[in-house]
Amino acid sequence: MTRGHNRPPLQPKMPGIDMRSWDVPTVIINRPARSVVSVENAVATRLEKTSQISRRNRRNEH
Repeated sequence: MTRGHNRPPLQPKMPGIDMRSWDVPTVIINRPARSVVSVENAVATRLEKTSQISRRNRRNEH
């Protein structure tokens, strides 16, 4: 197994015998890119602000 830049600080333990080895496969975590998450947060924030403004305008009309 190649040693990547994003490896754990300690060698992982082999299941069953608890000996440490770099040959133990690690899990790859798939998550969205940071830019996708920030866009989703921006859209949610914008929708929230828009609904607050429309509620405020409805209150002022009456």
